[in-house]
Amino acid sequence: MNRYIKIAIYYAIIGLASGVFYREFTKFNGVEGGTSLAFIHVHTLILGMMFFLILALFEDKFQMSTFKGFKVFNIFYNVGLMTTIVMFLVRGITQVLESNVSSS
Repeated sequence: MNRYIKIAIYYAIIGLASGVFYREFTKFNGVEGGTSLAFIHVHTLILGMMFFLILALFEDKFQMSTFKGFKVFNIFYNVGLMTTIVMFLVRGITQVLESNVSSS
């Protein structure tokens, strides 16, 4: 249970830092309106922090880490969430800087 709370705290820190980055980066570059950077904050706090806090409660009650395949799920979930966060970051920065990434 303690491990999942630590993971939730890490995601909370990343989520709060990404919210500050979004606000300051768009303000510094004079961008009005939303970009993909706004989604990092929400996805990290909900899919990261809230999910692992709920998972900690279930771990305390049902010992979910003993279930077959749960460790693989946990690894894939974290890798998938971090991939989502990084891709939102890349796409958001290219939107703010108005970079042309693709030729289509």
